[in-house]
Amino acid sequence: MTAVESRPESEITIAVLGAGIMASGVISRLHHQGFSLVLYNRTREKVLRLARPGDRVVETPAEAADGADVVLSFVLDDQASETIWMGSGGAFESIGADAIAVECSTLTPGYVERWLAAASHNNVPAVDAPVTGSRDGAESGTLVVFAGAHQEPLERLRPVFSAMAERVIHFGPPGSGTRFKLAFNMMGGSILVAVAESVALAQSYGFDTEEIIAGLSSYGLGAAQRKAEYMARSNYTRIDCALGTLLKDLRYASESEAAQGLYLPLARQARKQYERAHDQGLARLDVAVVRSTYGRAAMPLPMRSKVQEGDNPDEH
Repeated sequence: MTAVESRPESEITIAVLGAGIMASGVISRLHHQGFSLVLYNRTREKVLRLARPGDRVVETPAEAADGADVVLSFVLDDQASETIWMGSGGAFESIGADAIAVECSTLTPGYVERWLAAASHNNVPAVDAPVTGSRDGAESGTLVVFAGAHQEPLERLRPVFSAMAERVIHFGPPGSGTRFKLAFNMMGGSILVAVAESVALAQSYGFDTEEIIAGLSSYGLGAAQRKAEYMARSNYTRIDCALGTLLKDLRYASESEAAQGLYLPLARQARKQYERAHDQGLARLDVAVVRSTYGRAAMPLPMRSKVQEGDNPDEH
């Protein structure tokens, strides 16, 4: 088979496993660049809404991987990843040795080591490439890829990553991208708790919503600035990342804290706030809903029930 990087996009077949927030945006970008796509999702109706003429929508990950040049996975957690790659009808049953397996989900380092071992057992080059950038980055092709890879497969993936990301940071050998992503998400989760507390204090003083948004935006918090606006407006139904998903990442990071012999008190306290929101039934709303754990100006109940009755944004 001709090397991926030397062929036109229309001759490169990419299998995408998953149809959540990140996968949906990436699929759109791959369409835009003209790649040939094979799509799989546990809930078939979700992926049918994303498919375009010429795409193949299949029943199993094994069908998706059969004949693909690249297999990309965007799923929720270790269990979902293990099912689609190593379960009955999983991608490793049919993926070719000249293809590349790419895991873009945020998972535990221990599981990723097992995934890499399974890929090696099947003689398949594997790259762990979790991404950051949320919904907007996925839809605009401006994600950042945290890559753990050997150089040769990473080079072969350049045209694929160029379609979905504005930057690829190569952290080292396979497994290193996952480890950095947990550190990165731990930072993000802690920052958002600090923003939530700032919004809660400002609202308790009676400041106008627009004043709070303008004032906090002057700090240059980037993504956190947008979340401050969500919090100030009690608007949690435009989901960039569900609270339950970030909480999963923080739990994974806490496992590494113990394994690495560290004590990370700020991350522990931040995780407690997300646990509180989760226990209030808010896991499927945007991460900004952590603001509601501080009382006053909390989210209106009708908004909460509206999302809980809909699709799970992080279902793979």
